[in-house]
Amino acid sequence: MFTLIASLLAAAPLMAQEPSCYVTSGMEKTFVSVRELDQDSNPRGEIGSGWVTPGEQVAVNSRTGRIVIKYQLGSSDKSFQTDPQDCSGGRVISVP
Repeated sequence: MFTLIASLLAAAPLMAQEPSCYVTSGMEKTFVSVRELDQDSNPRGEIGSGWVTPGEQVAVNSRTGRIVIKYQLGSSDKSFQTDPQDCSGGRVISVP
């Protein structure tokens, strides 16, 4: 299960007003690592990682509202990274 869920649920009342979004996997089980970005799109650090199954939506809370997702499909040894993404307003970000 996505390790990010446990840490975010524990802090949910404190983070309620922070930007949030969802990460979903469309085609197959995918390992994702979510990094928060500062206003200049520089990485601030990992805010969660773990496996996402197809159709599952995993909540992500970001203090800055900007993230980048590194992902690897379960059937592949190659990893990929998204362009910077807006993580606000409950937006759903899909990785293959």
